[in-house]
Amino acid sequence: MKVAPDALPSTRAQRLRERLIAQPPSVCHERAVIVTDVYAWLTGELPPILLRAHTLAAVLDGMSIFIGPDELIVGNQASRPRAAPLFPEYSWEWILEELDSLPERAADRYAVPPETRNALLQILPQWRGKSFRDRAVRALPEDVLKAHHSLLFLLTSLGCGVGHLAPDYARVLGRGLEGIAEEARARLAALDLTDPSALRMRDFWQAAVVVAEAAIRFAHRFAELAERLAGAEDSGERRLELFEIARICRNVPARPAETFHEALQAFWFIHLIIQIEANGHSISPGRFDQFMA
Repeated sequence: MKVAPDALPSTRAQRLRERLIAQPPSVCHERAVIVTDVYAWLTGELPPILLRAHTLAAVLDGMSIFIGPDELIVGNQASRPRAAPLFPEYSWEWILEELDSLPERAADRYAVPPETRNALLQILPQWRGKSFRDRAVRALPEDVLKAHHSLLFLLTSLGCGVGHLAPDYARVLGRGLEGIAEEARARLAALDLTDPSALRMRDFWQAAVVVAEAAIRFAHRFAELAERLAGAEDSGERRLELFEIARICRNVPARPAETFHEALQAFWFIHLIIQIEANGHSISPGRFDQFMA
């Protein structure tokens, strides 16, 4: 059976795929270190939703970023391609237990660089009794825990975010995060704080502003990196691509997407940041065909 030429991957896509596959999977400690530091400073100082918002902001501001050769859509979850970030605020014991076996186990091996191993050995014990799993296990009745350990049912969300949602990507593409942050500030200003129920909404809208502004800064970091790379690029074609990446990352997701390329980049930033925040399973693109039209 012949395949239509235009249905085959481009040479650029093939190069990207080959580079990705050639990179061995590894563990990245950056997120875990940043989160541990933020929780040490702010736990007990902020409502949980604002603690999570400021934690995400710190990760987006502090994590390493990169733009690889041939990339036109940018944004990374960890410090290296195919590296796995860690989420000790959800669960940490399993990481400590499996740390030395990860590079040698029979399947799904992950390299653990020495600096990563040392960092994790230092920070993971700090989560003892403080992680989400630790708190949940203390709160659950004994019969529920027995049923869980007997595999009658599984408490699958003890080690990560709940996930299983379809975010409103269309709102970001159509309004931009600046518009969403402006709406959040307006909602804050309209709250009647003499109503006790308004306090929770105050925390929510404040968190929305923190996260929106952090996501915009994250995109701007890629714009600045693209400009630096363009200045050192010998290929005129790639230099133009990098300048275009910089332009796009300054526009989205802060403002409404104006081109298909901008919409793809805005979608990817939002999808990526949700994963960076909580590592939930099954974050659905939703009706991608409709909101990208």
